[in-house]
Parts: sequence; structure tokens; C-alpha cells
Amino acid sequence: MILRVDLRTGKVEKEPLPKDYREKYLGGNGYGAVELYKHLKEDPLIFTAGGMDGTIIPTANITGVFGISPLTGFLGESYFKGHFGTEMMFAGYEIIFIRGESKSPVFLHIDGDEVTIEDAREVWGKDAWKTEDYFKYRFGERVEVASIGIAGENKVKFACITHGYGRQAGRTGMGCLMGQKKLKAIVIRGNKPVKTANDEKLFGKILELDKLAVGEGTEKYRVYGTPGGLKHLNEAGALPTRNWQQASFEKAENITGEEMKHYWKHDISCFSCPIACGKLTSSRKYKVKEEGPEYETIYALGSNCGIDDFNTIIEANELCDTFGIDTITTGNLIALAFELGEKGIIKDKELVFGNGDKLLELIKQIANRKGLGAEMADGIVPFAKKYKALKYAMQVKGMEPGGFHPNGLPSYALSIAIDVRGADHQRAGAYGIDLAFCDEQRFSINGKAKQVKEAEDYYTLFDSLGICKFARKVYNVELMAELWSLVTGKKVSAEELKEKAAKIYDIEKAINVKLGWKESDDSLPERVTSMPLPDDPVKGRYIKQKDFEIMKKEYYAARGWTRGIPKVKL
Repeated sequence: MILRVDLRTGKVEKEPLPKDYREKYLGGNGYGAVELYKHLKEDPLIFTAGGMDGTIIPTANITGVFGISPLTGFLGESYFKGHFGTEMMFAGYEIIFIRGESKSPVFLHIDGDEVTIEDAREVWGKDAWKTEDYFKYRFGERVEVASIGIAGENKVKFACITHGYGRQAGRTGMGCLMGQKKLKAIVIRGNKPVKTANDEKLFGKILELDKLAVGEGTEKYRVYGTPGGLKHLNEAGALPTRNWQQASFEKAENITGEEMKHYWKHDISCFSCPIACGKLTSSRKYKVKEEGPEYETIYALGSNCGIDDFNTIIEANELCDTFGIDTITTGNLIALAFELGEKGIIKDKELVFGNGDKLLELIKQIANRKGLGAEMADGIVPFAKKYKALKYAMQVKGMEPGGFHPNGLPSYALSIAIDVRGADHQRAGAYGIDLAFCDEQRFSINGKAKQVKEAEDYYTLFDSLGICKFARKVYNVELMAELWSLVTGKKVSAEELKEKAAKIYDIEKAINVKLGWKESDDSLPERVTSMPLPDDPVKGRYIKQKDFEIMKKEYYAARGWTRGIPKVKL
């Protein structure tokens, strides 16, 4: 079922999911891509449930959010885990499509078949966690909430959507889009079981998968959460440090997953997930309790800002989460400001790497659009241009990369350059292609373009079916095909799933073409193509422009795109 909501008129409509949608687009990522492509002129905000959400298949619990990104002007796409997508399925909605802008703050209340748009003025101005508290007190603990904090209300262009006191749709500014529509929250509760075509066989498979999901392939996440890889990345010369000027941090041992264990309180798990990668931590200095910080947060607000105090990183993470701003973009903006301060481009002696107090102050300023934070709140490109410092800004299409330094990772460098939503690590995980090698193969470009394309398609299946990528060592495409056949009752092969994923990716690229994409937008930051790293263990590796152009051409050919433009037929 599709729920269509017009915030301008107050009209709510329900319509059956088109018959071919599940077969063609699977769910999640696929639904978001096709709905945005078809309705781009309406500037919608679209929530989608993963195709397997609500089935108790291990780790199937992802919610996708789609729209035109206020940050980049291109495809806006973000995901969060937890329980929201599952609750959408329990309520009978695979897609929640929101158009129009309300004149005053509202929230969308979904209680099974009953859907209302209600006044949110009482909760407008509250942070994301207090907002969730408010709705759980008002409607009961059983409801699931996706809301924005103060940053979303203030239309900070990288504001995120918060769910479950720490699960974020963090990237591309979907919280800003909610703020523009004056939609404070979606509150949802369902009461219908998710039906599958073969419950008995599926349940038997789930029992097998539960055992695999707590095996060797997920051990790092179970024990240390996502920060478990920080130590290895530092040793490999891939940890962004001091605004990407270095690829290793001399104080990395203070911010590893092993170090985080000293701040650990207990594990947190999403719906139907035995991995429990979420780690609740407590700062001794600031007396806050917070889920995480995740690896991406630790690199962005830690090593990239020259910060090695875990108390400060926990507090910075808590501020970002409650205000509702993306930690990756926030950390990169502050790291850029620190570099500009040290270079004397911005006249502020407190803007220096390692200044934890200034880090916390700037987070508050960004969320409230005050002081220097007001200049940073529109994103890294406008901020860098103001100070004629674009060459120091690590970004593609206006968005910053995840925490893997691309100078020695050619697959990852290619993937962030051509990614449909801007520099990103979660649409291919291409850093893993390079880091799998310990010799010269790591730095070779041979065959890497085709591998990146295949990795993107593989990850598209996770985002469409609703499976968590932290279980990628459990789920191969053959297993996904077997499970999808049991869920839908229609036999599908692994090759057919790959073809569907490639088509979904084509649609997303076609969205960007509609929004004005040019081939030159698929490019790398100057810091990647012209700056050998002084601390690189392999003596100053970087991605030469000619090598990048070869990879890009090979990638377009692998996708069957003409100069980066796909042919799309829905």
C-alpha cells in the first residue's frame, strides 16, 4: 500500500502498490528511486520500507528516505535502521509519499488504518530526543517515531532524521527537507502481521541464518561495533586526519573500538537483528549516555579534527544527534574551519586542530545558525567558496566522503566520484576492494571499475530488500534470491536480482541527469588528485587524474552509459 499525504491541502490518500512494483523494484531503494523519478517536480519526501522488513529475517529492518537533496541539489537518499520500516509494514504501508508544505508545524500520525495530520506547535523547538519522548508519552511506548531536531527546523542543509534515540537518516539533508515542509515527525504504530508466501520454509531458513549472523563474519561488529576497524585503517594509511592532510593519526590508539570498550554500557539491537552492533556509551567528563559513536563519527569529529579525547567525541556525537545534524558533514566542516584558522585564512586563534571546546561550540552554532556556524550551515561548498578555499574542501557534488582516505584506495576514489548521491561509502563499500590486498594490487587500477559497479549493485540489493550491510558476510546474492523467492512466492535467480539492482541504479542516475548533472560532476577533490600524503606508508601515493579518467570511462562502459547518461525505461 502507498500512503500519499499532501501537507498543503491536508489530503490523505491510500492506494494499492502497483502490481509490477515488487517484481521490478523489490522495495526500499527501488521504491524510492522509481517514485522520486516519476514525481520529481513535486519535490516530495518519500519514506520506504525494505522489501523484507517485518519478516524477522535477520537484520531486515531498514527504512529509506528520498527527495531532492537540499545539500547537493541532486538525489537525496538516506537510510536508518531500528524499528520504523518494520512498523510501516505492520501498518500496511510500503511507501509513505509526502508532498507540499504545511503553513504551520505538523506531525503525521499513523495508527494502523487511521491517518491524521496533527498540530505540532507544542513540540516545535524541542530537540530530537525530547520530541521522541513527547510522542512516546502521548501515544505509548509502542509507537515508532522519526523526527527532526532544531537543526531541521532551522533548515540546516545537512540536518538528519532521527529515530530510536540515535538511529539517523544522516546524509544528504533529508531532515532539512522535513523542516522545509514543517513536518516535525512521523509517529506510527501498526497491527497487521507481514505475510509471506511460504512461512514454514522461510522460518526454517531464518533459524539457520540466526546462527550465521552471530558467527565469524559479524564478530567485529558484535564486539566493538563499527569502530572495530579504526586501528586497521590507521595502520593501512587510510584514516582521514586533520582535514584529510594525513592518512594516519598519531593518537589513534585513544579513539579505537578497543578504547571505546572503556566507555561501554550495553549493546543495542535493531528489530530482528542478533548482531547488536549498537554500543551505548557514557562520557565520564560530560555525564551523557549516547548510542555510539560510530566509526564515521569518530573519524569525522575525532582524527579529522585532531581530537583524541573520547569524552569529547561522545559529547559531540550526542550534540549532533539531539540537534539532528549529520556527523560526517559536521566534522568535515569543522576540520576545514580548523585548517583555515591555522592557515590564517579565518582570523580566529581558537580554530586549531585538537581544540575540543571549539568543536563543541561550533556544533551548537551550526545547529542554531549562529556565529561562524551560520556560514557553515549551508554546507561545505558555500562555506569553502566564501573563503576562496575550495581546494581544501574534501567533497564530491557537495557531500563529503566516509572515513577512508582515497589517496591509496583507487576503487574507493572512483566510487565516491561517480556515486549518485555525492561522496559516499555506503553505496558500494569499495574501500573493501582495495584493502583486501596487502601488496601492489591494492594500488592497481586494473579491473577496479567493473568491481565497483558490481559492488554498487550488490549494495543496492541490501538497500532495496532491507537487509543491513553489516551482515554482508552472511548474505550473498544467491541467498538473497532464495529468501526473496520464499517471501514473494515467485522464483527469482541471483542473476535476475543483479539485473534489477542495476536498473534501480540507472534510475537514480537518471534522476540526477534530470536535475542538471554534468559529466564533470563525477570528479575527485583536488586533495586526492594532486596531493601526495606526507605520512603515507607507501611514499606519497595519490590518484593521478589520468588513471581516474581511465577508471571512469571503464565504469561508464560497464554500466552501458553514454558519457555517464543511462537509458531508462520504467
